[in-house]
Amino acid sequence: ERKDLMEFFQCPLTDSYGTRECHPVGMRCHFGSYHLLPWLNYVEIVDDGGKICHAGEEGNIIVTSFSNWVMPFIRYRIGDRGIIEKKLCLCGRRSKVLTFLGRTPMYIKLPSGAELDLRFLEHILGSYHKEIKTFQIEEVEPGSFIIRYVPSADTDLNEAEAVIKVRAVFREMSGLNEEVRIVFRKIDALLPNDYGKTPHFVSRVGRSKTR
Repeated sequence: ERKDLMEFFQCPLTDSYGTRECHPVGMRCHFGSYHLLPWLNYVEIVDDGGKICHAGEEGNIIVTSFSNWVMPFIRYRIGDRGIIEKKLCLCGRRSKVLTFLGRTPMYIKLPSGAELDLRFLEHILGSYHKEIKTFQIEEVEPGSFIIRYVPSADTDLNEAEAVIKVRAVFREMSGLNEEVRIVFRKIDALLPNDYGKTPHFVSRVGRSKTR
């Protein structure tokens, strides 16, 4: 996509990596590296237990922001994984380089013991972008889920068809004839939680986990 855009617009293309809470975290140079911005944020990589990872080791990205004077974010776990590289970039900048590896995966554990990567389920629901404006998956009990969604103004959702499609994902990803209960509920709006977030997944049984 980057190559296609540069060819179409006939100009170089750059981008930044950041969050809504902590603003820009890294800027991409012409060598393709994302350079940390130490005057805006202090970035660390930690393992799942919170222990600091050495340079070159993969872990969870946590950020301390220097730019938000109203609501400080100190060692804030942003939900992404990455690596702070050992070597500096060949572009000549002295700031450290962050390799972004994507979101921290979350797994739903099913009654059979099989685990489903939540991203596959989110991808399926995202394919209904004409029918669903936004959604939230709630694990009520092992193998039982409520999918609340705010409808789009374009097309009505065929809930019966969507249930069949989601169940097929569970069967395919578990490798078993996994029986799950899926209920779609149309709502007017999704409200944020106590932390101001509106997560795509919430569990009432404490059996989901991240790796």
